[in-house]
Amino acid sequence: MKRLDISVFIPPLLATGLVIALLFSGCDSFGGDEYRPKVTEILEVRAEPNPVAVGDTAVFTCVVEDSADTTLSFVWFLGGKLDTTRTNQIKWIAPSDTGTYNYKVQVNRPGDASVQSTQERFTVTVTDNN
Repeated sequence: MKRLDISVFIPPLLATGLVIALLFSGCDSFGGDEYRPKVTEILEVRAEPNPVAVGDTAVFTCVVEDSADTTLSFVWFLGGKLDTTRTNQIKWIAPSDTGTYNYKVQVNRPGDASVQSTQERFTVTVTDNN
């Protein structure tokens, strides 16, 4: 009867165990940080005036942390209407129906795919001008 030499199996088992341990530990074992894509942070979105009277104009302003960056674009989702601007402001004419309107703005950096877009919701109230 032939005897099985178990020492042949030990190196591959150790290597497999090491690979599994490294996969579960992530890159921090090597002193690096895990990948976190850059995001342009929206600090606030203002609607001025708010409330706004029916038919009057309000200005929406998206304040971002890197406001000096001229490569940013702003996509305004205004209730079925989509506007893209190169500046952080847009003018809006209040509709004839009073109430609270919920909108959002998305900030993109088209020239840099490593930066994720970010978005923020905001509300504006339309009142009767009487």
